[in-house]
Amino acid sequence: MKSKEILLAVSIIGAVLLMVFPLPAALLDCLLAINLLFSFFIFLKTLRSKNPLGFSFFPTILLVLSVYNLIIPLSSARLILTKGAAFDGRLILFIASLMSGSDGIINLALGFTKYLVFLLFLAMIVIKGTVRISEVYARFVLNNLPSKQMTIDAEYASGAITKEESMSRKCDLQCEVDFFGTMDGATKFFSGSFKAGIFITGASIIGGILIGTKLYGEEIITAAGIYIPLSVAAGFFTLFPVLLISIAMGITITRLEPAINLFAMWGIRFLKRNDRSGPAFNTIEEPEKFSPPDLLSLELGVGLIPLVDRDKGAVLLEKIQEMRRQIALDAGIKVPIIRIIDNILLGPLEFCIKIRGLKVGVSSIKIETEDAELNIEAAAETIAILFAETIKKHASEFADP
Repeated sequence: MKSKEILLAVSIIGAVLLMVFPLPAALLDCLLAINLLFSFFIFLKTLRSKNPLGFSFFPTILLVLSVYNLIIPLSSARLILTKGAAFDGRLILFIASLMSGSDGIINLALGFTKYLVFLLFLAMIVIKGTVRISEVYARFVLNNLPSKQMTIDAEYASGAITKEESMSRKCDLQCEVDFFGTMDGATKFFSGSFKAGIFITGASIIGGILIGTKLYGEEIITAAGIYIPLSVAAGFFTLFPVLLISIAMGITITRLEPAINLFAMWGIRFLKRNDRSGPAFNTIEEPEKFSPPDLLSLELGVGLIPLVDRDKGAVLLEKIQEMRRQIALDAGIKVPIIRIIDNILLGPLEFCIKIRGLKVGVSSIKIETEDAELNIEAAAETIAILFAETIKKHASEFADP
């Protein structure tokens, strides 16, 4: 087993043991301190990670922390209810003493109000915002998966990247989708543990007052002065790690991708491989830097995207490659790199040819009836023929100086 798997197994077993057996106050203090320090470490780790995938173990850590964020307040509440005024957890007593102070009732009311304000801020803004961001980003990444895969397949078909590069990029893409999908689930689990922690704190307050008044015969004010500060102090020690982890989750999820990856979400650029059969085409053309407007581009309506889908044969890419080779052999014109993108402003079956950003040809694929399926082979042949005619018509613009 790997060290991470061993650590995860030990953490889960330890969590189960902590849930079953009551903790002494000294061990509870250690767990509170460790939880706070570990949360701070996770926060710093996310600040240093430039790429979300660089911290791919984060969703698993969130699940473990969610469990401990339930066990620690549960153990604290059990110890507070059991010992009452004899409770001897030093960290919780320190925070509780700040709440009660010399003016017990006033400080108690102020401390409880601060706890409620902090709780509402954390619940309504931080936790809710983080969960929403995680959900939207996971959906965004998943919705853009087909277009990104199509980009990789098209670049591989055109020769812009090798098979190894294609497999590597697909693997990275799948890891990205898996990461943000698991992060979406982990944030919801973490949010659930946070809500359960609030319930435990409330139960500790109510249960403590009932135990003090009914079991020990204390005045309600006396019981409240004992159990409210202790329960709220334990709640504060739970909320601070939650705040740090929530901010860390937001930072991790909202890390921006490199510009090249963002570009792939909105457009598809295909770089063609020159044919090696002739002496004039014995090298692979290197990708050029994107500097709009492109010399030659083809825009496709959304209904024509299957023409460049590798799963459907990427027929249009093959037709254009054959067209470039034939024009070079017949007319001696070296057709420049063609940039192919989808354009939602076009009709579903429309396509547009541009030279230096200017439209030089707009047409559409005709089908017999509305229910008929698109004939990919015939559509690709139609576009390639019109493309060849356009290039020959504007041959002077592509001629070498």
